[in-house]
Amino acid sequence: KKSRLAQVLQPFAQLEISWSGKVSLKQLTSAETIRVFSLADIALYSGFYLNELLSFFLHPHDSHPEVYKLYQQSLMAMQNQDDVAQVLRSFELKLLQYSGYGIVLDQDIYGDPIESEWHYRFLPGAGLVRDNKSPVSGRTLLALHQEKKLDSQNLKEAKYLMRGIIDELLPGKSLKSRDVLAAIMRYRNA
Repeated sequence: KKSRLAQVLQPFAQLEISWSGKVSLKQLTSAETIRVFSLADIALYSGFYLNELLSFFLHPHDSHPEVYKLYQQSLMAMQNQDDVAQVLRSFELKLLQYSGYGIVLDQDIYGDPIESEWHYRFLPGAGLVRDNKSPVSGRTLLALHQEKKLDSQNLKEAKYLMRGIIDELLPGKSLKSRDVLAAIMRYRNA
Protein backbone atom coordinates (compact mmCIF):
# COMPACT_ATOMS: atom_id res chain seq x y z
CA LYS A 1 0.00 0.00 0.00
CA LYS A 2 2.83 2.41 0.76
CA SER A 3 4.72 1.70 -2.45
CA ARG A 4 4.77 4.48 -5.02
CA LEU A 5 4.19 1.76 -7.63
CA ALA A 6 1.09 0.24 -6.02
CA GLN A 7 -1.36 1.85 -8.46
CA VAL A 8 0.68 0.70 -11.47
CA LEU A 9 0.97 -2.94 -10.38
CA GLN A 10 -2.47 -4.21 -11.37
CA PRO A 11 -3.57 -7.57 -12.80
CA PHE A 12 -3.60 -7.77 -16.61
CA ALA A 13 -1.52 -4.64 -17.08
CA GLN A 14 1.31 -4.64 -19.60
CA LEU A 15 4.23 -2.91 -17.92
CA GLU A 16 7.70 -1.72 -18.72
CA ILE A 17 9.73 -2.37 -15.59
CA SER A 18 13.22 -1.94 -14.21
CA TRP A 19 14.72 -3.84 -11.32
CA SER A 20 18.03 -4.35 -9.55
CA GLY A 21 19.64 -7.08 -7.52
CA LYS A 22 22.04 -9.97 -7.92
CA VAL A 23 19.98 -12.72 -6.33
CA SER A 24 16.77 -14.37 -7.51
CA LEU A 25 14.65 -11.91 -5.50
CA LYS A 26 15.02 -8.56 -7.25
CA GLN A 27 13.94 -5.09 -6.15
CA LEU A 28 11.52 -3.34 -8.48
CA THR A 29 12.85 0.16 -9.15
CA SER A 30 10.35 1.49 -11.70
CA ALA A 31 7.23 0.47 -13.56
CA GLU A 32 5.29 2.21 -16.31
CA THR A 33 1.91 1.09 -17.65
CA ILE A 34 1.89 0.38 -21.38
CA ARG A 35 -1.62 -1.10 -21.68
CA VAL A 36 -4.31 -2.34 -19.32
CA PHE A 37 -6.63 -5.16 -20.36
CA SER A 38 -10.02 -4.51 -18.77
CA LEU A 39 -11.50 -7.91 -18.07
CA ALA A 40 -14.85 -8.37 -16.36
CA ASP A 41 -17.13 -11.17 -15.32
CA ILE A 42 -16.14 -14.62 -16.68
CA ALA A 43 -13.34 -13.07 -18.75
CA LEU A 44 -11.67 -11.85 -15.53
CA TYR A 45 -11.63 -15.31 -13.97
CA SER A 46 -10.58 -16.81 -17.29
CA GLY A 47 -7.63 -14.41 -17.29
CA PHE A 48 -6.57 -15.82 -13.93
CA TYR A 49 -6.88 -19.30 -15.47
CA LEU A 50 -4.51 -18.27 -18.28
CA ASN A 51 -2.05 -16.96 -15.68
CA GLU A 52 -2.22 -20.18 -13.72
CA LEU A 53 -1.59 -22.28 -16.83
CA LEU A 54 1.41 -20.12 -17.69
CA SER A 55 2.84 -20.58 -14.20
CA PHE A 56 2.58 -24.38 -14.52
CA PHE A 57 3.79 -24.82 -18.10
CA LEU A 58 6.61 -22.28 -18.39
CA HIS A 59 9.91 -21.98 -16.57
CA PRO A 60 10.15 -18.67 -14.70
CA HIS A 61 13.33 -17.35 -16.34
CA ASP A 62 12.86 -18.60 -19.91
CA SER A 63 11.89 -16.14 -22.58
CA HIS A 64 8.79 -17.11 -24.56
CA PRO A 65 7.96 -14.26 -26.97
CA GLU A 66 5.45 -16.38 -28.89
CA VAL A 67 3.59 -17.21 -25.67
CA TYR A 68 3.64 -13.55 -24.62
CA LYS A 69 2.08 -12.58 -27.97
CA LEU A 70 -0.53 -15.37 -27.60
CA TYR A 71 -1.29 -14.16 -24.07
CA GLN A 72 -1.77 -10.56 -25.24
CA GLN A 73 -4.03 -11.66 -28.12
CA SER A 74 -6.10 -13.80 -25.76
CA LEU A 75 -6.55 -11.00 -23.22
CA MET A 76 -7.48 -8.59 -26.02
CA ALA A 77 -10.08 -11.01 -27.39
CA MET A 78 -11.60 -11.56 -23.94
CA GLN A 79 -11.59 -7.81 -23.26
CA ASN A 80 -13.48 -7.30 -26.52
CA GLN A 81 -16.13 -9.77 -25.33
CA ASP A 82 -15.18 -12.38 -27.93
CA ASP A 83 -16.30 -15.93 -27.15
CA VAL A 84 -14.29 -16.64 -24.00
CA ALA A 85 -14.60 -20.43 -24.29
CA GLN A 86 -13.22 -20.31 -27.85
CA VAL A 87 -10.33 -18.12 -26.69
CA LEU A 88 -9.53 -20.50 -23.83
CA ARG A 89 -9.45 -23.62 -26.03
CA SER A 90 -7.22 -21.90 -28.57
CA PHE A 91 -4.90 -20.62 -25.83
CA GLU A 92 -4.65 -24.06 -24.19
CA LEU A 93 -3.75 -25.79 -27.46
CA LYS A 94 -1.16 -23.22 -28.49
CA LEU A 95 0.37 -23.05 -25.01
CA LEU A 96 0.81 -26.83 -25.03
CA GLN A 97 2.42 -26.61 -28.45
CA TYR A 98 4.80 -23.79 -27.43
CA SER A 99 5.77 -25.58 -24.23
CA GLY A 100 6.63 -28.84 -26.00
CA TYR A 101 3.39 -30.78 -25.47
CA GLY A 102 1.83 -30.27 -28.91
CA ILE A 103 -1.05 -32.55 -29.85
CA VAL A 104 -1.59 -34.00 -33.31
CA LEU A 105 -5.26 -33.38 -34.02
CA ASP A 106 -5.59 -34.49 -37.64
CA GLN A 107 -4.45 -38.12 -37.32
CA ASP A 108 -4.65 -40.94 -34.83
CA ILE A 109 -1.76 -42.82 -33.22
CA TYR A 110 -1.56 -45.12 -36.24
CA GLY A 111 -1.17 -42.25 -38.68
CA ASP A 112 -4.69 -42.61 -40.05
CA PRO A 113 -6.56 -39.36 -40.74
CA ILE A 114 -9.16 -38.28 -38.20
CA GLU A 115 -12.65 -38.97 -39.52
CA SER A 116 -15.33 -36.44 -38.61
CA GLU A 117 -18.02 -39.08 -38.00
CA TRP A 118 -15.91 -41.10 -35.52
CA HIS A 119 -15.18 -40.36 -31.88
CA TYR A 120 -11.73 -40.35 -30.30
CA ARG A 121 -10.05 -40.32 -26.93
CA PHE A 122 -6.60 -39.09 -26.03
CA LEU A 123 -4.03 -41.61 -24.81
CA PRO A 124 -1.37 -39.84 -22.72
CA GLY A 125 2.05 -40.07 -24.29
CA ALA A 126 0.62 -41.52 -27.50
CA GLY A 127 -2.14 -39.45 -29.07
CA LEU A 128 -5.65 -39.97 -30.36
CA VAL A 129 -7.29 -43.35 -30.74
CA ARG A 130 -10.71 -44.19 -32.13
CA ASP A 131 -13.24 -44.80 -29.35
CA ASN A 132 -16.95 -44.37 -29.95
CA LYS A 133 -17.58 -44.24 -26.19
CA SER A 134 -15.65 -40.97 -26.04
CA PRO A 135 -17.60 -37.69 -26.18
CA VAL A 136 -14.97 -36.10 -28.47
CA SER A 137 -15.89 -36.27 -32.15
CA GLY A 138 -13.56 -36.17 -35.11
CA ARG A 139 -15.49 -33.11 -36.25
CA THR A 140 -14.33 -31.24 -33.12
CA LEU A 141 -10.74 -32.43 -33.51
CA LEU A 142 -10.63 -31.29 -37.12
CA ALA A 143 -12.18 -27.92 -36.24
CA LEU A 144 -9.53 -27.44 -33.54
CA HIS A 145 -6.78 -28.46 -35.95
CA GLN A 146 -8.02 -26.00 -38.57
CA GLU A 147 -8.52 -23.29 -35.92
CA LYS A 148 -12.15 -22.85 -36.94
CA LYS A 149 -14.79 -21.21 -34.79
CA LEU A 150 -16.39 -23.91 -32.65
CA ASP A 151 -20.12 -24.32 -32.18
CA SER A 152 -21.57 -25.06 -28.73
CA GLN A 153 -21.24 -28.85 -29.12
CA ASN A 154 -17.65 -28.56 -30.37
CA LEU A 155 -16.83 -26.27 -27.43
CA LYS A 156 -18.15 -28.83 -24.91
CA GLU A 157 -16.15 -31.60 -26.53
CA ALA A 158 -13.02 -29.45 -26.79
CA LYS A 159 -13.31 -28.49 -23.12
CA TYR A 160 -13.58 -32.17 -22.14
CA LEU A 161 -10.54 -33.03 -24.29
CA MET A 162 -8.37 -30.17 -23.05
CA ARG A 163 -9.30 -30.70 -19.42
CA GLY A 164 -8.21 -34.34 -19.64
CA ILE A 165 -4.93 -33.49 -21.38
CA ILE A 166 -4.04 -30.68 -18.98
CA ASP A 167 -4.94 -32.78 -15.93
CA GLU A 168 -2.71 -35.56 -17.27
CA LEU A 169 0.20 -33.15 -17.72
CA LEU A 170 -0.25 -31.69 -14.22
CA PRO A 171 -0.58 -34.85 -12.11
CA GLY A 172 -1.60 -34.10 -8.55
CA LYS A 173 -1.86 -30.35 -9.19
CA SER A 174 -5.17 -28.57 -8.89
CA LEU A 175 -6.00 -25.47 -10.89
CA LYS A 176 -7.54 -23.07 -8.37
CA SER A 177 -8.92 -20.78 -11.09
CA ARG A 178 -10.82 -23.71 -12.60
CA ASP A 179 -12.44 -24.42 -9.23
CA VAL A 180 -13.48 -20.76 -8.87
CA LEU A 181 -14.91 -20.66 -12.40
CA ALA A 182 -16.89 -23.86 -11.78
CA ALA A 183 -18.32 -22.43 -8.55
CA ILE A 184 -19.37 -19.23 -10.33
CA MET A 185 -21.06 -21.17 -13.12
CA ARG A 186 -22.92 -23.36 -10.59
CA TYR A 187 -24.08 -20.24 -8.76
CA ARG A 188 -25.29 -18.62 -11.99
CA ASN A 189 -27.16 -21.73 -13.10
CA ALA A 190 -28.81 -22.28 -9.72
